[in-house]
Amino acid sequence: MEYNGKDSLAFTAKSTGVLDALWPFDNHYETMFDSSYGVLSYKKRIQQKNLQQKVKMQWEESSQSYSYNKNDTLQRISPIQNIFTSLVKIQNLPTEELDTKWFFIDHEGQQVKARFLLADNINVFAMGDSIHCNHYRLDLVQTGGGRIILDQTDFFTENITLPDMVRQLWVEQNEPKRIIKATVSQSVFKLEALINE
Repeated sequence: MEYNGKDSLAFTAKSTGVLDALWPFDNHYETMFDSSYGVLSYKKRIQQKNLQQKVKMQWEESSQSYSYNKNDTLQRISPIQNIFTSLVKIQNLPTEELDTKWFFIDHEGQQVKARFLLADNINVFAMGDSIHCNHYRLDLVQTGGGRIILDQTDFFTENITLPDMVRQLWVEQNEPKRIIKATVSQSVFKLEALINE
């Protein structure tokens, strides 16, 4: 995850080791946003075992809509947030503005309710140090609003909003408030990412 501290976030997911041999992927996501975390542009380049895909979404102020790959539009009143701008919010906003507050995100055309719940404060060992973190759960609830834009999508996008998925983030309490650890789990499946910069 590369956040420029201002208005853009790049996120990369790449398989390694045994997973790369069984189910290779090399996926890139880029989001540019305004001061309210509304998405101005979103791009993704997906290379995974069952899907090769490029998507570009652009906010068009004149028509108050998003264009998807220049061949489909999605009407919105103003720029809307997405899952990636949520990751920026959790690094920028104080806990009091985040904890238990519902907000809406767009998930490739579908409307999703989102909120962060502060679970506890805990030390996470990473990069040879013990880092004091706020531990959040991220709830994502499909509202049934909007419409599916793409016939196919990548593994991350398809599964991150599943109702029985547990999403957790550990965010550094002191500046620069990096996301130190993230997990997603469902039943016996668990995926963990730990910062290594």
